Amino acid sequence: TAQIIAIITQNISNPKPKEKRRVFSECSVLQLKLLLRNEDWGEIQTINDVDTAYNTFHGIIQYALDVACPYIKTNKKSKPLKYFWDEECELLRKTFLQANEQYLCSGLIEDKA
Repeated sequence: TAQIIAIITQNISNPKPKEKRRVFSECSVLQLKLLLRNEDWGEIQTINDVDTAYNTFHGIIQYALDVACPYIKTNKKSKPLKYFWDEECELLRKTFLQANEQYLCSGLIEDKA
């Protein structure tokens, strides 16, 4: 007799972190300038309430940024490894490792120094 079994497992994987940012290329900045140049700023100058004027200004800037420089999702880049030593440190390290290896092989005190 045969038996059938179904095994349900969870796929455990760490998703790559995504980063949401705007791209400010030369072309998109020119498009942003064009959008802002063509905007009617008289409406903001005639508003007496400061909060309303700011909200209107913020809305115009936000719309222009969203059109010219939209958000994109990119993979978060890992930072490159930083090396905290220079050539002299690397030479000293290699010399020490060779002397230590010689000492471990021979066991003589003279090889330790």
